[in-house]
Amino acid sequence: KALATPSCGDGKCEPPETQAMCFADCPGVSTPPMCGEEPHSDPQGHAVVDGRGHHVKSPAECCDACTAHATKYPKKPCNSWVFCGLPHCWSADNGNTHLFGECWLKWQSDPTHPLYGQP
Repeated sequence: KALATPSCGDGKCEPPETQAMCFADCPGVSTPPMCGEEPHSDPQGHAVVDGRGHHVKSPAECCDACTAHATKYPKKPCNSWVFCGLPHCWSADNGNTHLFGECWLKWQSDPTHPLYGQP
């Protein structure tokens, strides 16, 4: 039986693709569409919950935390979130290191047109 050939860049993470060979596709979206998951992205916005002190096990738990926050804080509700799904997501020159499980809950004035990158 022939082995499947990786097709990186198609937006799907399917065997034999791995995160090491197809970073843009893997691990892939793992939450329901209403969560708006965007792996490997960091939309700007006001952090309503700082992820350095808020750790969860999965993107789904981060989405659930955002939904719960939005219900509890209607004036500036979570409408965007970022989950660090790698052992080490990134580090800043000031010594801040962002590690697996960080769940940043954010509020954007227009979540239908999010801004990306560091504010």
